[in-house]
Amino acid sequence: SPLAAIPHKSRAYRQILDLARGARTSNTQHPSVNDTTNKQLAPQHSMKELGSVLPRLIYAAATADEEAGPLLWAKWDIADGYWRMAVAEDDEWNFAYVLPKEHESEPTRIVRPMSLQMGWSESPPFFCAATETARDNAAARMQAPAAQLDKHPLEDLTIDQGHLATLQHNFPTLQTEEHFHDFTKLVEVYIDDFIAMAQTTDEAELRHISSAIMHSIHEVFPPPTITGQEPTQDPISLKKLLKGDGVWQTWKEILGWIFDGVRRCIEYPEDKVLSLTAELKTVGRATRIPYKRLEKLRGHMRHAAIGIPGGRGLVSPLDRALNTTARWIDVRNNDELRDALTDFRALLKIIATKPTHFKQLVADTPAFVGFNDASGRGAGGVWIPWVTEQHLEPVVWRVEWPPDITGDLVSFNNPHGRLTNSDLEMAAQLLEFLALECLVDLRHVHAASWCDNTPTISWTNKLNSSKSRVAACLIRALALR
Repeated sequence: SPLAAIPHKSRAYRQILDLARGARTSNTQHPSVNDTTNKQLAPQHSMKELGSVLPRLIYAAATADEEAGPLLWAKWDIADGYWRMAVAEDDEWNFAYVLPKEHESEPTRIVRPMSLQMGWSESPPFFCAATETARDNAAARMQAPAAQLDKHPLEDLTIDQGHLATLQHNFPTLQTEEHFHDFTKLVEVYIDDFIAMAQTTDEAELRHISSAIMHSIHEVFPPPTITGQEPTQDPISLKKLLKGDGVWQTWKEILGWIFDGVRRCIEYPEDKVLSLTAELKTVGRATRIPYKRLEKLRGHMRHAAIGIPGGRGLVSPLDRALNTTARWIDVRNNDELRDALTDFRALLKIIATKPTHFKQLVADTPAFVGFNDASGRGAGGVWIPWVTEQHLEPVVWRVEWPPDITGDLVSFNNPHGRLTNSDLEMAAQLLEFLALECLVDLRHVHAASWCDNTPTISWTNKLNSSKSRVAACLIRALALR
């Protein structure tokens, strides 16, 4: 396979095999390694957890007892992860490549890698199966009594005595014996990043969790004492540990987000806010852009939307714009797309100055409950208080559709109408929340609204509509509110 260079955050580039492109001999183009790979053999289910890691961390932080003190975070990285996964001897030749020459006079050398390669389509699921196994073992070890686990050689690199002493002084109520045995803790893994959360300031408990995770990593990725490598070649990145990633702290950057365990909030780093804002502005003012560029922007917006309440509701216009085989996307004539990009810039500006509280991102017991419905004539609904200190008499609202709405509804007599009954139900859902907004203070308040229309329920829960343009506009309005 040919060699390729890809961008890298800590150096100019990273060299990988281009296993998506086959070798060429004479006039024959051979199929690539990826094209001839049997994709039924790798454990694909190991990849399904990746999209749930951040939401699970946010949920755990949002539901942790606020009276039980701050949340502490730590993380560990697997150094040269893929290269620690051995390849069967007969399969090594699939990753063969020609070593580049410094001088033409040098002999041609063929390299036969003995480990997984970054460019192979099945490397991620095989590697994630290994790290998920280590995570499962770590979760089990964390529940065992601390005395049953030997001290790990790298354990001291996870403790900051000064930081713990400050927390213990500021939160003295945590120093109770019963708290030591019953506190929120979890471990997650995202490809090669192990992330742990614990709601305790007890040094012994934190050391126990650290040892449980690192022993489990070494159980799957053997340490230098077993492999015979130099001590600096430990699978657990010593570079990252010495930099402080593994130290238990209340403030930690995790998977591109800053987690604050004292203020209970999540924050998008300033450099990412500035970079995404600039790209949104550039794309929004362009006449047209390459398909790949808009696809990349959509990915960045989805990642940022994880910490923006309702942010997912602004991505639908990008989904529809990308639902094409064209190589270029028209931006100038797509008002819906440009408006969504402008709205997202406004939300980024807000979260840049005001971090998002974890509770804003997780559903909880509603303070108010309601029900709404719609028909071809109009829409209406009710709201009643549920679990709240705010006073609200049960309220009924109703609105009659204007003639231009009823005249554009799809029916047997009007098969070419622009609006469906589901669109009207989605409008009722938006009006339901607008009515409640006029009656009570909704800051940090949860509300539950019922309706009997399946598409509306799906659109509201996902904040996305891939087919109905009308519903997408209503979702955008709901997301902004």
